[in-house]
Amino acid sequence: MDIVLTHGWGGGAETYLDQKIGEAPRNRAVFVVYPSESGGSVLEGALHFRGKIVRFIAGGLSVFDGLRGKKCRLVLNELARWPRIGAAVGEKTAAWLADNLIDLKHRLGGEMVYLLHDYYCVCPKLTLVAPDGFYCRAEVSMARCGECLKAPGPLELEKGGVNISAWRREFGRLLSECGRVIAFSEDTRRRVRACHPDLDIEVIPHEMPFLPAPVDSVKSGRPTIGVVGNLYREKGLCVVQQLARLLWETNRHDAAIKVVGTIPGTGEMPPNVEVLGKYKVNDLTDIVRRSGINVLFFPSVWPETFSYVTKELVALELPVACFDLGAQRDHVKAYAKGAIIPEMTAESAWQTLERLYEKEHGTCQ
Repeated sequence: MDIVLTHGWGGGAETYLDQKIGEAPRNRAVFVVYPSESGGSVLEGALHFRGKIVRFIAGGLSVFDGLRGKKCRLVLNELARWPRIGAAVGEKTAAWLADNLIDLKHRLGGEMVYLLHDYYCVCPKLTLVAPDGFYCRAEVSMARCGECLKAPGPLELEKGGVNISAWRREFGRLLSECGRVIAFSEDTRRRVRACHPDLDIEVIPHEMPFLPAPVDSVKSGRPTIGVVGNLYREKGLCVVQQLARLLWETNRHDAAIKVVGTIPGTGEMPPNVEVLGKYKVNDLTDIVRRSGINVLFFPSVWPETFSYVTKELVALELPVACFDLGAQRDHVKAYAKGAIIPEMTAESAWQTLERLYEKEHGTCQ
């Protein structure tokens, strides 16, 4: 059986997990467990076995002591919320994780697998996004880490102060106990190995359960920029806001932005932005066609470890632009109608998107 530690927040890591549970042999039981929103050491989870789901609540990892010596596989799908059950802060976070997970592995007597859905084993700021809201631009060196880690992180687990060398040392100890470490892109393997150079990392890209059908490009006489996915800081919300303001304030009212997804709160977007709301991937082709989108922008500002959305955008066969980082760059760079935005600014994004549109449709009216 498998015991999978995850965060329960949704997103790519949970999509991957759901897919793997669906593919599991009928004789394999899969326990999925994550920290409860109620706080403390309370865990919530579900046992998946032969098409049935049994949900449970537990007081901590000791719930699995009854499986001692059963050679269960421990799968570390997503660890970002786990330190909260041990009230570990600052440098104690990584040490607590390493101590407890290595101990659990030995109690179970089986293999441990680490899945690189983010960069938590490199930095407590798991997306490598700095306090200014953008990728730290330091690759994975220590050049800017000290200053960056003085600011609260997205999970506020670092408020006790973090020494990045100690963080990576503790995670190195945990990773060395893993029989397998799996990345989903070459870009992720490169970044993680820059910090853990002796680590053997397999690259197994995600399988795409569904890809949207191509869309015939709409020649409307103006660029209609499509941004697909729910927007928040790491996914490029600030860049899209800045791009919209740039176009509005420079009287480029002929250019429109349509967000196929949601934005937090009121969004504070100029009139040239239309937010279309939640969507299903199966409906993406029809939504893009109906909305008149003719060029696509993937504005994520962190080095994505795979990026389902970018693969889906490429499948639409419209021009696609993204920033020069992460798995998204690799997907777009290999695409004939793709373009890499050289600088992480609204001005650079617009220049690239305008060139893509003109290459496909001719000069903007």
